[in-house]
Amino acid sequence: MTKLDDSKTIEELKLEIEKEPEEKEEYILPITEELDESAELLENMALYLRYNANQFPTITVQSAAGTGATATISGNDTKGQITLTTGSDTYGTGAQAIVTFARNYNTAPIVILAAADADAAAAWDAHDVYVTSTTTTFSINFGVAEAAGVEMLFNFHCLE
Repeated sequence: MTKLDDSKTIEELKLEIEKEPEEKEEYILPITEELDESAELLENMALYLRYNANQFPTITVQSAAGTGATATISGNDTKGQITLTTGSDTYGTGAQAIVTFARNYNTAPIVILAAADADAAAAWDAHDVYVTSTTTTFSINFGVAEAAGVEMLFNFHCLE
């Protein structure tokens, strides 16, 4: 076995470990405070991603989106894609769709919403699209009512 020098950085250690299989040897990593903290952080991140990867949020279309409006969502509590199609006649301003997280956040996340097609981009400017969030939900809102039957595609990413 090869013992790595305590003075190497984490980047240098990663390079050593990532050698081609025929170049690899068994290593005894030095136990340092920096490595312990990094390992704990990576473990927590992996657990968080695994947990959220199998948690699926739901979406509920709101009356302001119009009669017969539909909304679908794919992804997880952290990131995904939403399709929103406005309905007819009674569409208006305010919440068009509400996403409910599978697992509550500790604090209301910052939700980054981006237009993912031309109709969503047009709505963004013409209908003053904005997002509000709580620890349990986020809403896609319009400041100006959209026309009937418009299908829009949005990407979202939530940061706590």
